[in-house]
Amino acid sequence: MLSKINNNTGFVARSLVGIVQVIFTLIAVFLIDRVERKKLMAVGSSLTALFMLLIGGVFFFDVTSDS
Repeated sequence: MLSKINNNTGFVARSLVGIVQVIFTLIAVFLIDRVERKKLMAVGSSLTALFMLLIGGVFFFDVTSDS
């Protein structure tokens, strides 16, 4: 029974990731036509760097949900 739940959970997670990727790819296609590519690249790179630093900080400072 437990293995059935784990298999289904993985399928749902992969499906959600795929759906999110398709949605944001379509949004990006429309944004590239309306906004300059350099601006989009600058914003995307800045946000990527910010979130990578945040994730690195979580691992560096060993942030856990334990009180």
